[in-house]
Amino acid sequence: MPDNRGFSLIELVVAVAVLSILTTVAIPGFSRLIESTRLTSATNALTTALQLARSEAINRNAGVQVCPGDDPTDCTQSWALGWQVTLTADNSVIKQWEAPPSDVTLVQQGGSALIQFRGNGQSQAAAQVGLKRYGCTGTETDGRQISISAIGRASVRDVACSSI
Repeated sequence: MPDNRGFSLIELVVAVAVLSILTTVAIPGFSRLIESTRLTSATNALTTALQLARSEAINRNAGVQVCPGDDPTDCTQSWALGWQVTLTADNSVIKQWEAPPSDVTLVQQGGSALIQFRGNGQSQAAAQVGLKRYGCTGTETDGRQISISAIGRASVRDVACSSI
């Protein structure tokens, strides 16, 4: 009797067919997971910048700002270029963040894009920044809204994409 080791051609074809079906089903779920992770990462990075700015304002007892864009002298740029924490007095950069992934959209919601903190940690004005996946327009809660209160605290909440 011959020693049969390995798989037959039929078993191999069936295994490849099952694997291809499972891959076809799993790939869309993975892309959604990756998009969600990128949105969370961008939200966390901006929240970290806001917390750092408030902390530095208190530590230095001086004005500190979160400025959108990559130029500390021009705080009217887009959040899509990144953002930086700078001293209000001389625009010296404390820390800079790179642009978020291209599939994450940041939108200033009312008020100035420049977010400033006084030496006591309070913000100059309440502000909101919305983040959403690129192309997200529906009522699903795939958006995030970062709100900065008048006392300087940043909070994050899930919101519908259509509200950003």
